[in-house]
Amino acid sequence: MNSNLHIIANQLSKNFLVGNSSNVVLKNLNFQLKQGEFVSIIGASGSGKTTLLKLLSGLIEPSAGYISINNTSPNSYKRNKKLGFVSQNPALLPWSNVEENINLALKINRHTNQFNDDDKVKDMLKFIKLEGIENYYPDQLSGGMKQRVSIARSIIYNPELLIMDEPLSALDEFTRDQIRYEILALHQKYKPTIIFSTHNIFESVILSDKVFILSDKSKNFIENVKINLPRPRIPEIEYSSKVLNYVSRLKNIIYNDK
Repeated sequence: MNSNLHIIANQLSKNFLVGNSSNVVLKNLNFQLKQGEFVSIIGASGSGKTTLLKLLSGLIEPSAGYISINNTSPNSYKRNKKLGFVSQNPALLPWSNVEENINLALKINRHTNQFNDDDKVKDMLKFIKLEGIENYYPDQLSGGMKQRVSIARSIIYNPELLIMDEPLSALDEFTRDQIRYEILALHQKYKPTIIFSTHNIFESVILSDKVFILSDKSKNFIENVKINLPRPRIPEIEYSSKVLNYVSRLKNIIYNDK
């Protein structure tokens, strides 16, 4: 097997029982990801994006097929503390301040000497623009600040895989634009494999090396589109003809599936 392969999914399917019938959510998915790739998953509501992320995170088991992450199951991989997860709604501890919430990830996912933790947290606060609010509590933070804390907490212990389930969807457009480039900077610095779900086609192009398009009709990928844009990605590329062409192509694929 190629040593650069990080994730393999083979004939991956998931059904849920609804009453006496079986509801097929995903059917016979096959894909491979290399270490350090940034992949976005897009598709209409109900197309199975969140279900796929839960399967990759080991939160639920497949009905058929399998997922291999570095030659092990998602559950084993998660137990080895190599996986970070960011959801749409930041799950911050309300009784802990910003610094304590981020430091918690280092305590749970012990990879370094605890005496270095303070320095790691300070570096992260600076990198993700949280300096000056480290003593604030979650109820004192805006939605964007809460999500920055959640992202910082998920990446500070250097996971090899970061799964992000629509992390920007609840934010205003200005904050969303800012955090989008902070995520790109984190990917550039820490180099995890990132799997990112979104409804935003433009966002998927700006962020990704590949875009996987899920179909609510076939319960499988309609197409996997490789995004050939140089890294690091900068705001100036947003309205380039190449980006707009990718956006148009993805829209056509999705609309033709309806």
